Amino acid sequence: SSGINAEYGARYLGEALEVRVGMVKLDLGKNELGPLGAKFISEALKSTISLTTLILQGNSIDNKGALDIADALRRNTSLTKFDLSCNRVSDDGVTALSEALRYNSRMLHFDLSSNKIGDEGGISMAELIYHNRTLQHLALRNNSMQDVAGERIARSLQNNKTLLSLDVGFNDFSYRNTSEIERRIHQNLIRYKKEATTRYKQEIAELLAIESRLTSAQNALEQERAVRVEKESLVAVSLQALELAEEKTKVQLSEIQETLGEKNKTISKCEARQNIITREISRIKTEGETKFRNLAAKVHKDKDTNLKFEKRLRMRILELDEMKQMHNKEIFQLQEQLKLELFDRRKAENDFKEVSERLGNVVEQLKAYGKQILSFFILSYLF
Repeated sequence: SSGINAEYGARYLGEALEVRVGMVKLDLGKNELGPLGAKFISEALKSTISLTTLILQGNSIDNKGALDIADALRRNTSLTKFDLSCNRVSDDGVTALSEALRYNSRMLHFDLSSNKIGDEGGISMAELIYHNRTLQHLALRNNSMQDVAGERIARSLQNNKTLLSLDVGFNDFSYRNTSEIERRIHQNLIRYKKEATTRYKQEIAELLAIESRLTSAQNALEQERAVRVEKESLVAVSLQALELAEEKTKVQLSEIQETLGEKNKTISKCEARQNIITREISRIKTEGETKFRNLAAKVHKDKDTNLKFEKRLRMRILELDEMKQMHNKEIFQLQEQLKLELFDRRKAENDFKEVSERLGNVVEQLKAYGKQILSFFILSYLF
């Protein structure tokens, strides 16, 4: 149907084309899909295996869309008829399409009428005609090709024996080139008709071979069906055994569920006891951690106190050592002084003894002298 919006419809059509395996023909003519719509359709063409006919006439695809389609045609192996007429495709797009189809072995009908193909695009189409061996119908009507392209197309037909129709009307070709193209196509048609009997025989032989393969496949299917029936019988017996086993299993499951119920009750009780024990352990652990922290703090405090005491003790010991050294020094000095004093004392005692002796002598002398004086005074008084 017409009027599909490229932003929405082409995307969904492309997705549907990828998953719709049985679709063989898709007509999207005159829907203004544009380059974006052509991109979505191209992505689907890369993976579809059933589509044989695609009509995209009048969708304003232009060169950008043609390049995407050319990329898809290099991978597609199912398409046999493709209509890209009236899409404003020029030389760049046509060159890409011709290169994609040059060695294609499936395409039979290809329509590029009413586009913007010039001599460059026409020469690329001549290369396609020269190399391709399966294309039978090619439409290049109503384009902008000149005699340069017309002459190359006419020459390329010398090497092509399979093209049966080539529409180049409404291009600027000379009568000579147009006649040569028509003559070559007419020769291909005559040859095609002459070879029809041989071709039909080949097709019949191929069909007979296919029929033989189908018969063999059918026989194989019959054998497989018989084997499958036998297997199904065995499966039915196995299913009965499985049903009996299932009944036994259900009984066992019921017993197991009852046992599990009792076990669950026991587990619940155990879990309750475990929760109580866990809480008690947590409480004891918390109290222990608190006591440990307090003890650690006390130890640290005592350690600090001991460190301070040890510091003061070391200082006191140093002071005592200094005092001891001073006292030892003083004692040494006193001992030296005592030695000196003892020496002086002995000397003084000796001196005193000597002085005493001398004094005794003096006293004796004085006594004697006194006696003499007294005697003198007595004598003086008497006399």
